[in-house]
Amino acid sequence: MNAEKYVFELHGYLKALQRLCGTNYAFGARFYSKKEDLDTFGQKISEKKLKYEEADHVSIFKNIESMVFNGFLAKEHVPNERAWNYLTKVIIEDINEYFGLVSLALNEDGIFHPLLNGIIYKNIAPFEKDKASLIFWIEIEQHYVLAYFRNINR
Repeated sequence: MNAEKYVFELHGYLKALQRLCGTNYAFGARFYSKKEDLDTFGQKISEKKLKYEEADHVSIFKNIESMVFNGFLAKEHVPNERAWNYLTKVIIEDINEYFGLVSLALNEDGIFHPLLNGIIYKNIAPFEKDKASLIFWIEIEQHYVLAYFRNINR
């Protein structure tokens, strides 16, 4: 299935960003078949009852920026404001594009930008080892696509 391939590519993209941020970061993406409701799914991925809420793409994108722009990607390493704006725009567009490719692979008549037009679910309770975390997922057809951005205490 091509959808899984695109999630795997998104995972690799996020891992590359993770490496630029430093050793305390863990970024990635996962693909799940929707075999259960949201509460059961949340318990499956966190081994306890997951606390989540619906979120809009603007807050998700701001959270992604706050997690990604560290280490080599920190603002002080970017030569000017124009380069900074370009970098933030491109990374968000890339992530959004991967979600769109997954959506089209599952249904060619579906929503191309599910992060902009779909319902996003965001974890609201950090994990014990996290300094900060952003974990969100979206339902596309009969699947969940989850992305995570974690700053881990080591």
